[in-house]
Amino acid sequence: MSMALFIKELRETWWMGLLALVAVVSIAFDAVGVDLGPDWRIRFLKLRQSPFLANDFAFAIGMTAICLGTALGLWQSISESVMGTWSFLLHRPIGRSQLIATKLAAGMAVLIVGIGMPLLGYLIWALSGAHAAPFEFWMTENTFRFGMVGVVAYLAAFLTGIREARIYLSRLWPVVPALLIIAAQEDSWPLAGWCLILSGIVVFLPAIFFAAEHRDYA
Repeated sequence: MSMALFIKELRETWWMGLLALVAVVSIAFDAVGVDLGPDWRIRFLKLRQSPFLANDFAFAIGMTAICLGTALGLWQSISESVMGTWSFLLHRPIGRSQLIATKLAAGMAVLIVGIGMPLLGYLIWALSGAHAAPFEFWMTENTFRFGMVGVVAYLAAFLTGIREARIYLSRLWPVVPALLIIAAQEDSWPLAGWCLILSGIVVFLPAIFFAAEHRDYA
């Protein structure tokens, strides 16, 4: 992995992760019952539900992850074409696969910081016992599964942006299975939902490297 390229990707996309982090923290504060009073002092209200089980909490996290993943994937792939920088990147002393792997690693780092870190903090708070509501680990499953759909959205968006297609709309085919995977999470059994997410990752990752290796960047 090229550290210079990794830092370049983080420098261009860190703000997306920051926006997502603020959004997730806001969602968690609302679920916990944090209120910012007129005197700008934070007040903890009575916890309405057990941690991770607040109404629409998992759905809100999932939508934030999808928005971040989609924006991130398109930015890392299409922006290079728009700015004409693919030729510059391809002349670096690394192979195409390593170049794409570095981009993906940076994208995953932004996803982890933007979505995973605030959720981890929320989990630590839930485990701390600083609330009267009961809490068990199984309560987190739905939220983390919905958060993982952001990875599927990210890979689908990246593949959409990097594919070479004569018909422009045919670039969008990765969106179809991604949308099906995302839509199925609401009504599927947890194990089935995780299997769908894993299947999407297993399909999209090799497709990204294949498209990168065979694309004409001229």
